[in-house]
Amino acid sequence: FEGKSIKEICVYKVLIGKDFFFNKFFLKDLNDIQLTRSIILDNERLYVLSHTDEVTNLYNQRKLAIDLETTIEEHKQNGNTFSLMFIDIDHFKSVNDNYGHIIGSKMLIDIGAVLKDLLRSSDDIYRYGGDEFIVIMRNVNISIVQKIALRVLESIKMKDFIVGLKDVHKLSVSIGIAEYPTDAKSSKEIIKFADDMMYESKKSGRGKVFHLGQEVKDDSTSS
Repeated sequence: FEGKSIKEICVYKVLIGKDFFFNKFFLKDLNDIQLTRSIILDNERLYVLSHTDEVTNLYNQRKLAIDLETTIEEHKQNGNTFSLMFIDIDHFKSVNDNYGHIIGSKMLIDIGAVLKDLLRSSDDIYRYGGDEFIVIMRNVNISIVQKIALRVLESIKMKDFIVGLKDVHKLSVSIGIAEYPTDAKSSKEIIKFADDMMYESKKSGRGKVFHLGQEVKDDSTSS
């Protein structure tokens, strides 16, 4: 049977069997199993595609809506809080206007990579739309979330985004934070709260982290 596929081997063994009537049903079952497996794999691929952003390969809005409801249900079971980071790229329209959407898309991919490097594997990252990202952070104290948000802020600020062959472009982001259920009681409310905090950062000059209407500052150097 060297060089033969599994199906060919099975077919050969069936054909030389004594009960050909039974073997026909065996072949039908074999084909049904293969068809079912193919349908399952296709459905899995469709599920992944329908919940993945086509530019960054991060999760999309549809997946965010599902995950938020699931996480809220988990809170009802275990009482654990979770937090949202709402991240918006400052002046991103000028990037698309000056360099084009291909460069803009590359920058979105690069920012997604920065977020993946900084965050835990248990933190879920979503492209919310345009130049906006959302992160769900579970089972972590809000003070730690604030520190991580500041780290995201600084990492993106320090990164050199390559434009063309060698030109370098700098970006900054504005970040809003919300905690469930402290700051909100539903999935829509927590997104709005985090979004409002992000706009507080925008109004205060951009490139900052806001929570509870106040700028989050680095206290690591405090005595």
